[in-house]
Amino acid sequence: MDQKEFLVFALSKMSECSVCKTELYSGNIVKLEERQGEKLALCRKCAKLDHLEILNRGNAKLTRLASNYSSFKAIILRWSRSRNAMSAREYWWNLRQ
Repeated sequence: MDQKEFLVFALSKMSECSVCKTELYSGNIVKLEERQGEKLALCRKCAKLDHLEILNRGNAKLTRLASNYSSFKAIILRWSRSRNAMSAREYWWNLRQ
């Protein structure tokens, strides 16, 4: 199956959506886009990601099944203070066909 894969980010501090101006809190998920040379942080609804389901890490069988049957995959990145780098935490899948 041809699968689209993209990155989204978990916020570590408050922000707001660049399109709808909704307040976003720590832990909310945003997609970063560049439009006309300007970087924008989009909330789930504005980024059209509200249809995706979150699968936590650790269940290899469920991840493998979702990988086989899903057309979208979003990797959620969070800032790790101990590693001083971004690290993948969870995955979003388009499980509704």
